[in-house]
Amino acid sequence: TQLAEAAPPTPVDAEVVKKLQTAIRDVYKVDAKPMGIGGGTVAAVFRRANLPVAVWSTLADVCHQPNEFCVISNMVNDAKVFAHVCLQE
Repeated sequence: TQLAEAAPPTPVDAEVVKKLQTAIRDVYKVDAKPMGIGGGTVAAVFRRANLPVAVWSTLADVCHQPNEFCVISNMVNDAKVFAHVCLQE
C-alpha cells in the first residue's frame, strides 16, 4: 500500500486557473469550473513546492478502463487551449 499526503490545492483565483478558464471558454465555448479530483496527478510535485498549477484535459469518459482511448479532435482543441494559456498576457 502506498500512502501520500495530499498536496495543497491551487487557489481558484490563481493566475493559471483564470487563464485556463479563459482559454477553455474561448476554444470550447463553455465555462470551466475549478475543482479537485481524487487520486494523484503529476501536478502534486509542483503544488508541494508551492507552485500554482492546474491539470485539465478533455476526456472520453473511459479513463483507466479496458480499451481506453482519446478523441483526436479533443487533443487538437486541447492543444489550442494550452497555446491560448501560454500566449495570454
